[in-house]
Amino acid sequence: MSTDFGKIENVIEAKFRIVTPMFLGGADQQAEDIRPSSVKGMLRFWWRALNWSRLRGVAGETDTSALSKLHDEEARLFGSAANDGKGGQGVFLLSVQTQNKQIGKPAIPQFSSLHYMAGQGVVFQKDASKDRNALLSGEFTVKLRFRDTTNEHQRSSVVEALRVFGLLGGMGARGRRGFGSIALLEINGVATASLPITVAEYRQAINQLLGTDLSAQEPPLTALSRTAKIAFSQAAKDPMKVIEIIGKEMGLYRGFGMKRPTDSEHKTFGIKSEQNFTTDHNEMLNVAKGQTANQHPKRLIFGMPHNYFFSSAKKSAQIQKTVGRLERRASPLLVHVHPIRSDYIGVLLMMRSTFLPPGEKVLIGRSEVAVAVDWKVIETFMQRPAFTQGAKA
Repeated sequence: MSTDFGKIENVIEAKFRIVTPMFLGGADQQAEDIRPSSVKGMLRFWWRALNWSRLRGVAGETDTSALSKLHDEEARLFGSAANDGKGGQGVFLLSVQTQNKQIGKPAIPQFSSLHYMAGQGVVFQKDASKDRNALLSGEFTVKLRFRDTTNEHQRSSVVEALRVFGLLGGMGARGRRGFGSIALLEINGVATASLPITVAEYRQAINQLLGTDLSAQEPPLTALSRTAKIAFSQAAKDPMKVIEIIGKEMGLYRGFGMKRPTDSEHKTFGIKSEQNFTTDHNEMLNVAKGQTANQHPKRLIFGMPHNYFFSSAKKSAQIQKTVGRLERRASPLLVHVHPIRSDYIGVLLMMRSTFLPPGEKVLIGRSEVAVAVDWKVIETFMQRPAFTQGAKA
């Protein structure tokens, strides 16, 4: 995807808007401000996502050689830690200035689909006083000052990552579930013509990311390829409503539901549960009761740690780590909320990649279970009637 900003200047100032509550914070986990390191980390992420296919598509390149070149090029652009004297600062300096920020606790009702998307650690069921503060609204300006030795291709590459960050990105806890979504407003004081101003233009801009020049192979890291998939939610007047809509669909799709004494059936968000993954529920309930796991839940593909609590048995079961001691695998499904004039739209982006190292096993109770994920689990979710399909990668 080529940039259309024309000649890139040595100093770039990009202004962003905070669209949904952003759960950032220091050691106390309370929102204070946006740190340059947070922004730079997200620019690295989107730069890798954009540039993997370019390097992998070169004749004769393998995953291993392309990864090595990707790492070297990223280090030149963004800097790297000192290692055998090869560390460096990168080709630009980055600073962040926040304006009109509002800090507080967002309104997230208990047991709602918003609560489901926020998850534990952000919102607490038993003690609301522990709920985390967030940057509720505001703008922030990112200044990039390129070194004089930076060439046009390097500047363009970084600014393109900045642009995509402003179309799909977010920061902070639960950033992959729509919280902390941001939107690019202008570059160097100009609301550039390349930014979408209608829902149709936004969809077109995201569809272009999945063009024909992407690699057909499944990447070994989170990156755009022809295996990626996108879908869009319906528009709403409130950005939190978009997360609520997507959360409701995800909860209904994934949940087994709860049956209260006054209910005749299991319900999720007060609606009859679909129970699409009954086998997952039964297997993990058996694990909670001390039995051996025969297979991992199909829903593991949504990421790990992967936790269950069974209200009927007052027991829990978790997949907290792999045999190789990996404790996290971020969800390959990203949710982003974007403003379009007076409306907001949600985009769901699945960036398929190697889920865990080949041959890896997960620990379920006392059992070691081989990992065999099914990507159709997420693809089927994205095909629900509530979503509009984007271009197929």
